[in-house]
Amino acid sequence: MPNINVIAIEQNSIRRKTIPNTMEALRDAVGGHCIKVVPLDEQLCVICNAWGKAFGLPPVALIPARHDVLFGPLVICRITSGGKFADVAEEDLRTVDNSLLLITHVCGGAKTDD
Repeated sequence: MPNINVIAIEQNSIRRKTIPNTMEALRDAVGGHCIKVVPLDEQLCVICNAWGKAFGLPPVALIPARHDVLFGPLVICRITSGGKFADVAEEDLRTVDNSLLLITHVCGGAKTDD
């Protein structure tokens, strides 16, 4: 089974990672058995847990161009014209930086006793 080089994003963390290029490994990486594939451009996609928000996973990134918030761990990889997942390239980090806004923390309102 071949491996795939991806960009893994979790709360407050972004790093390159190598995982097996299987649906099972992708599901494990995003914490769920039902995944959602969101295109970033013609070559890159974000893979996330399709039920991340419903399962209470933390918001991790915004895609402003799509008005979309992604929850839980994310995996970014290339996608071929045939729909296969492929390795990210060094220049893909720039695209990710320009396309995603990482959420580093979410502030809640202060609780007061009235």
